[in-house]
Amino acid sequence: LVNCVDNRTHRERILSTKFTKGPMRTDPQAPMIALLQTGTEWFVRGALERLAAIGFGTISAPQVLLFAHLECGSTHASGLASRMGISRQAVYRTLKELQSSGFLTLDDDPNARNQKIIRMTERGETLATAGRSILRDMEAQLEGRIGAAALRALRDATERGW
Repeated sequence: LVNCVDNRTHRERILSTKFTKGPMRTDPQAPMIALLQTGTEWFVRGALERLAAIGFGTISAPQVLLFAHLECGSTHASGLASRMGISRQAVYRTLKELQSSGFLTLDDDPNARNQKIIRMTERGETLATAGRSILRDMEAQLEGRIGAAALRALRDATERGW
């Protein structure tokens, strides 16, 4: 099966560790997981391009996804890993990258010896504000493509919980 306009085979696409650069087309008979992944890739790729255009070109796809799951205020890596459905080690590695880039601080939690409190720096808050604006613009773009009712139905369905 070929799921992309760039004619890579399904097997090659699964084994790829990078997001595709070209326009993506989905197979109408594709499993739901593939359709949701295509949508996620569209959002991530668009966010990365728009962030790069405003000076945040060093942000990676895992960092964008992590930022999308950060809560306001302080949080812990274990809670973030749970929300994202990935290992604490993967979250911590990405957090360390973001800390090195000046977007976050990782402070010892005085109430939990083995925990780090994650806080956004001023630079991180600037990135988060820009990212929220970009994602709102992308949702509006998606609404223009699929219609307001379809976008509302998509949001309602995905907000029901998994």
